[in-house]
Amino acid sequence: MNSEKKIRLAGYLLIVFFIGGIYIVSPNFYKNLFHVIISGNMTEIAAYIDSFGMMAIFFGFVLVLLINIVGLPSIFAITANGLLFGPTIGIIISWLAETAGVIIGFLFMRTILRPSAEKLIHKSKKLSKIDDL
Repeated sequence: MNSEKKIRLAGYLLIVFFIGGIYIVSPNFYKNLFHVIISGNMTEIAAYIDSFGMMAIFFGFVLVLLINIVGLPSIFAITANGLLFGPTIGIIISWLAETAGVIIGFLFMRTILRPSAEKLIHKSKKLSKIDDL
Protein backbone atom coordinates (compact mmCIF):
# COMPACT_ATOMS: atom_id res chain seq x y z
CA MET A 1 0.00 0.00 0.00
CA ASN A 2 1.52 3.32 -1.05
CA SER A 3 1.66 6.38 1.17
CA GLU A 4 -1.17 8.18 -0.63
CA LYS A 5 -3.56 5.30 0.04
CA LYS A 6 -2.42 5.15 3.66
CA ILE A 7 -3.14 8.86 4.10
CA ARG A 8 -6.57 8.46 2.50
CA LEU A 9 -7.37 5.46 4.70
CA ALA A 10 -6.19 7.31 7.82
CA GLY A 11 -8.37 10.28 6.87
CA TYR A 12 -11.44 8.09 6.38
CA LEU A 13 -10.82 6.32 9.70
CA LEU A 14 -10.36 9.65 11.48
CA ILE A 15 -13.69 10.89 10.14
CA VAL A 16 -15.48 7.67 11.11
CA PHE A 17 -13.99 7.67 14.62
CA PHE A 18 -14.85 11.34 15.11
CA ILE A 19 -18.44 10.92 13.96
CA GLY A 20 -18.83 7.65 15.87
CA GLY A 21 -17.26 9.10 19.02
CA ILE A 22 -19.73 11.96 19.06
CA TYR A 23 -22.61 9.50 18.61
CA ILE A 24 -21.37 7.30 21.46
CA VAL A 25 -21.02 10.25 23.83
CA SER A 26 -24.38 11.80 22.85
CA PRO A 27 -26.72 9.63 20.74
CA ASN A 28 -29.19 12.50 20.13
CA PHE A 29 -26.48 14.96 19.11
CA TYR A 30 -26.92 14.69 15.33
CA LYS A 31 -30.73 14.72 15.51
CA ASN A 32 -30.73 17.83 17.72
CA LEU A 33 -28.04 19.56 15.67
CA PHE A 34 -29.88 18.91 12.41
CA HIS A 35 -33.10 20.29 13.88
CA VAL A 36 -31.38 23.42 15.18
CA ILE A 37 -29.52 24.08 11.93
CA ILE A 38 -32.62 23.61 9.78
CA SER A 39 -34.71 25.89 12.00
CA GLY A 40 -32.55 28.94 11.21
CA ASN A 41 -33.74 30.53 14.45
CA MET A 42 -30.82 32.46 15.97
CA THR A 43 -32.14 32.32 19.52
CA GLU A 44 -32.65 28.55 19.24
CA ILE A 45 -29.13 28.07 17.86
CA ALA A 46 -27.63 30.25 20.59
CA ALA A 47 -29.65 28.40 23.25
CA TYR A 48 -28.44 25.05 21.86
CA ILE A 49 -24.80 26.15 21.97
CA ASP A 50 -25.34 27.58 25.47
CA SER A 51 -26.84 24.25 26.61
CA PHE A 52 -23.33 22.80 26.58
CA GLY A 53 -22.45 24.91 29.66
CA MET A 54 -18.71 25.22 30.20
CA MET A 55 -18.11 23.51 26.86
CA ALA A 56 -20.21 26.07 24.94
CA ILE A 57 -17.17 27.97 23.64
CA PHE A 58 -15.60 24.72 22.48
CA PHE A 59 -18.88 23.60 20.86
CA GLY A 60 -19.32 26.98 19.15
CA PHE A 61 -15.81 26.59 17.76
CA VAL A 62 -16.39 22.97 16.64
CA LEU A 63 -19.75 23.84 15.05
CA VAL A 64 -18.23 26.55 12.85
CA LEU A 65 -15.23 24.29 12.13
CA LEU A 66 -17.37 21.36 10.94
CA ILE A 67 -19.65 23.57 8.88
CA ASN A 68 -16.60 24.98 7.09
CA ILE A 69 -15.03 21.57 6.53
CA VAL A 70 -18.11 20.40 4.63
CA GLY A 71 -18.43 23.72 2.80
CA LEU A 72 -21.78 24.94 4.08
CA PRO A 73 -22.57 28.57 4.92
CA SER A 74 -21.66 29.25 8.54
CA ILE A 75 -23.19 32.67 9.05
CA PHE A 76 -25.87 31.34 11.43
CA ALA A 77 -23.28 29.71 13.72
CA ILE A 78 -21.03 32.78 13.60
CA THR A 79 -23.97 35.03 14.49
CA ALA A 80 -24.94 32.69 17.35
CA ASN A 81 -21.36 32.84 18.68
CA GLY A 82 -21.50 36.64 18.59
CA LEU A 83 -24.88 36.72 20.35
CA LEU A 84 -23.81 34.24 22.99
CA PHE A 85 -20.22 35.25 23.78
CA GLY A 86 -20.25 38.91 22.80
CA PRO A 87 -18.76 40.56 19.73
CA THR A 88 -15.08 40.30 20.66
CA ILE A 89 -14.94 36.71 21.89
CA GLY A 90 -17.54 35.61 19.32
CA ILE A 91 -15.47 37.05 16.47
CA ILE A 92 -12.25 35.48 17.76
CA ILE A 93 -13.85 32.03 18.18
CA SER A 94 -15.54 32.21 14.79
CA TRP A 95 -12.47 33.54 12.98
CA LEU A 96 -10.22 30.80 14.39
CA ALA A 97 -12.81 28.12 13.56
CA GLU A 98 -13.37 29.50 10.04
CA THR A 99 -9.63 29.53 9.37
CA ALA A 100 -9.05 26.03 10.77
CA GLY A 101 -12.12 24.65 8.96
CA VAL A 102 -11.06 26.01 5.60
CA ILE A 103 -7.53 24.64 6.05
CA ILE A 104 -8.78 21.19 7.11
CA GLY A 105 -11.35 21.16 4.28
CA PHE A 106 -8.62 22.05 1.78
CA LEU A 107 -6.35 19.29 3.11
CA PHE A 108 -9.19 16.75 2.91
CA MET A 109 -9.93 17.79 -0.66
CA ARG A 110 -6.26 17.79 -1.58
CA THR A 111 -5.40 14.39 -0.09
CA ILE A 112 -8.45 12.23 0.49
CA LEU A 113 -10.85 13.38 -2.23
CA ARG A 114 -8.32 14.26 -4.95
CA PRO A 115 -8.60 10.97 -6.91
CA SER A 116 -12.39 11.29 -7.08
CA ALA A 117 -12.09 14.89 -8.22
CA GLU A 118 -9.57 13.96 -10.91
CA LYS A 119 -11.95 11.33 -12.33
CA LEU A 120 -14.76 13.88 -12.42
CA ILE A 121 -12.53 16.52 -14.02
CA HIS A 122 -11.33 14.21 -16.77
CA LYS A 123 -14.92 13.33 -17.73
CA SER A 124 -15.69 16.95 -18.58
CA LYS A 125 -13.90 18.94 -21.28
CA LYS A 126 -14.72 22.25 -19.60
CA LEU A 127 -13.39 21.14 -16.23
CA SER A 128 -10.26 19.72 -17.88
CA LYS A 129 -9.58 23.11 -19.49
CA ILE A 130 -10.01 24.85 -16.14
CA ASP A 131 -7.76 22.30 -14.44
CA ASP A 132 -5.04 22.93 -17.06
CA LEU A 133 -4.94 26.61 -16.09
